[in-house]
Amino acid sequence: GGNWFGTGNIAMITIHTWFLGWGTDGLEGNWDFAPVPSYEGVTTAKLHADTFGMMNTTAHPDEAFEVLSYLLGDRAEDLTALYNGMPARLSLQGTYIEHYIAQLTETYPDTDFASKNWPVVPAGLAYPDNPNHEEGMPSFLEASDRYTSYTQEADNNADFDVDAGLDALQADLQAIFDARAE
Repeated sequence: GGNWFGTGNIAMITIHTWFLGWGTDGLEGNWDFAPVPSYEGVTTAKLHADTFGMMNTTAHPDEAFEVLSYLLGDRAEDLTALYNGMPARLSLQGTYIEHYIAQLTETYPDTDFASKNWPVVPAGLAYPDNPNHEEGMPSFLEASDRYTSYTQEADNNADFDVDAGLDALQADLQAIFDARAE
């Protein structure tokens, strides 16, 4: 388990920008951002898009609109810094990377974040995974817990039987998905 990239034994990982800082703290090798390699001529960037929205079935539409307006209004830039997420609102994207670099540098002063290839980050938005890697998975959190437990056991048990583990994982995931369909 742990931070495999931080061991210095892995040449490349595909990871989100939230990994920066704690995931690169103390890393002795040279590292930078690069575009994700294409597969059979198709480029895909794994993207998380966490959003705020308002259900049309809410019992409190006025209150929900007030909260949504607050999140998108004058405080939007402050909230973006709090969540460490690149804003979808184009007017806020211009300063996002600059603010994020400053925040990372304050917390992890031994890493030169400003010298990294930051233009790759917004450029990757043009290549979202479609369908998204989180889309359409029944009981996403329960299924994620199950395959995470598989990975942890495989990573931490030298005697782990991969074939048996995969068979059990498949059966367990199928049961999770079937329960969701009922």
